[in-house]
Amino acid sequence: MTILKKPLDKNEETRQPNSENKKRNRREMYNILYNIDKDYSHYNTDISSNLVLNNYPIPKKLIINKEKIIINKEINTLTDLIDLINAFPLVSNAEYNIDM
Repeated sequence: MTILKKPLDKNEETRQPNSENKKRNRREMYNILYNIDKDYSHYNTDISSNLVLNNYPIPKKLIINKEKIIINKEINTLTDLIDLINAFPLVSNAEYNIDM
């Protein structure tokens, strides 16, 4: 056990960072962040100045003419409801009005 403990005790100084190491690490971190910011500033991130996007017009609102379907059925059981669902499947161009 002593064989393992002695090298660990010698490295105790490196395991506990002192204030100088903390300052050095903080400076390195700030330098890395500064370099990232400096590199990123070379790219134009303003969407309004992007000429490719300005050449295309904004599309008009898509109007879907929906067919109005009125359903007059009497529903007494769950089977009646399932039959109604099978008879009138949900589609995007239909609007249902169900009178039960």
